[in-house]
Amino acid sequence: AAAIIFVFLAPWLFLSRFPIYGKATDSLEEVEIINQIPKFFERLICFILLPLTAVYMVILILYILLNLSGEFWTNILLEPLLISFSSVVIVLYLLSAKIEHVIVRLFRMIFPKVLLVIVSFQLFASIRMIDSKGLNHNRYFVILYALFALASGVIMSFSTYKRSNLIGGCLVVVLLIAMIPPIDAF
Repeated sequence: AAAIIFVFLAPWLFLSRFPIYGKATDSLEEVEIINQIPKFFERLICFILLPLTAVYMVILILYILLNLSGEFWTNILLEPLLISFSSVVIVLYLLSAKIEHVIVRLFRMIFPKVLLVIVSFQLFASIRMIDSKGLNHNRYFVILYALFALASGVIMSFSTYKRSNLIGGCLVVVLLIAMIPPIDAF
């Protein structure tokens, strides 16, 4: 389903929103129609992606709570689960910025706070794994991404969604840190 959506439907939806060039756009109504969010995209986010993310969040939280002891803290399979959750929440937050719906409002209210808790947990687990497995390139990028996700969670939790451009600024800073010596991955 994801391959069909990402390969066929997403480009079709994206390209269908381009304005017709060479035509004089005199009316303000035409500009507003072009800038509207398509109903398909709004329904896709509200009724499919956000509920799936909520189910994933509940499963992830239950998995964490049921396995908090022993080898769980050094389990390498935990990092991809937490990174995928945080990246999905950040992308969905940015995609739903202009949608006004009850489900989206609940998402904006709940998920950034949960993201802060889960990313803090992931950052703690990754730093704890440095003791046992050392700091390699993968762990460096996981910790760097966790810091980015933590900053994004703070921005999403304590500012309005209209200030979501700060998330892009944080991403640029993290990318510069990852590339500029002496603090780069190498």
